[in-house]
Amino acid sequence: MAKTPLTVTVITDTHYYSKKTGTKGKAYDAANAKSQKLLKYSEELLRAAFKQIKEDKRTDIVLLSGDTTNNGEIEAHEEFIEMLRDLKKSGKRVYVLTATHDYQDDGLTDSFVGNEKVKIPAAKREQLYDMYKEFGPDEAIAVHRDSMSYVVQLADGYRLFALNDDSNLSGKSGFSDECFEWIKAQAEDARKNDQFILAMTHHPLIAPSPIYELIGKNDMLGDYETRRNELADENRELKEKIEELLSEIKQKDIDRVVFKNEQLYRYFPSYYTAEQMKREILTLLKINMTFE
Repeated sequence: MAKTPLTVTVITDTHYYSKKTGTKGKAYDAANAKSQKLLKYSEELLRAAFKQIKEDKRTDIVLLSGDTTNNGEIEAHEEFIEMLRDLKKSGKRVYVLTATHDYQDDGLTDSFVGNEKVKIPAAKREQLYDMYKEFGPDEAIAVHRDSMSYVVQLADGYRLFALNDDSNLSGKSGFSDECFEWIKAQAEDARKNDQFILAMTHHPLIAPSPIYELIGKNDMLGDYETRRNELADENRELKEKIEELLSEIKQKDIDRVVFKNEQLYRYFPSYYTAEQMKREILTLLKINMTFE
């Protein structure tokens, strides 16, 4: 049975930063000298983005896939949650995942006062579920509490799998074996009920470019190769699609690879020229070839 097309708005890595944390002084300048995040303007930028989302009439569904705050600052969480509530009041349905930048194991992070860094409260991982449960978990048809993953019926024939991959219990991102079994069980239930699965994670399962696994491997989902193969084995159609994507990414007859500057500046200081970035990338490739 044909499904009505579904349109959603997707945002990620908002890295909201409270001005109360400090936006000037030598300590702030030193800590953010190479940052691409424009932290001191994050509130203004996100309010402008949310205004645009509110005015967009194509969909009422908004997905936010993690790193809501810069480094888990409690004040940042509190302020950003109020912004999300305001977005919901405009009529949007907001579904949120948190990720590795949203908590600190010791409950502390840095603020900046003049020439000094000062420790301030940060969220711990176990606090995040209750902080954000009004943005998805409260209306979920299934929840995996330990991972803070959940499933929501977005519309007739569509289920959102919000899969939190901030910890695989082995010191890196990804899914524990127990969580992965839960995901597979939810996927089987969705298939039996003719539901299209829209899966949202923070870290990618498939590298989006040929060089990504070299310069951004730590930004991939933990154990991504293993999990990718396991998911493919569960679904022949998915397996064929993954093989098609990987074939496109790794094809041998590529004469050149083109990146936009904004893609590369995520990994290089803002003052680097295009030529400097090219030299660094070629050096990384040569190093990788040496170890193969």
